Amino acid sequence: MPEKIETNRQKSRAYYHAHRDEIRASWKKNKHGQRYMCKRRMGITYEQYLTYVEDLTKKQDNKCAICGQTKKLGLDHNHKTKFIRGLLCHSCNVAIGFLQENVIYLKSAINYLKKYS
Repeated sequence: MPEKIETNRQKSRAYYHAHRDEIRASWKKNKHGQRYMCKRRMGITYEQYLTYVEDLTKKQDNKCAICGQTKKLGLDHNHKTKFIRGLLCHSCNVAIGFLQENVIYLKSAINYLKKYS
């Protein structure tokens, strides 16, 4: 059985590499990546995602909920509950992710920064 799986992987890779440009164009045209990400990561449809982004953009005055910057914003959500919290810039979203969405870690990071400021 593992040989069959590996053979299928090799065939899939070969097909993808031979048709990479048209596959990517199709995904981009059909917003495949965004639709998949919305459903898998947040449990919502792409249309719901667009509505959340539109509403939160107005509510947050097109600013990151943490740092207030207006660079490209993304929809932040709780990875366990899938609850949508707000719009964050990439830097703030990654920072929360690296600290495992743990309030204790975030407080420790604040104390660390205060100690050495």
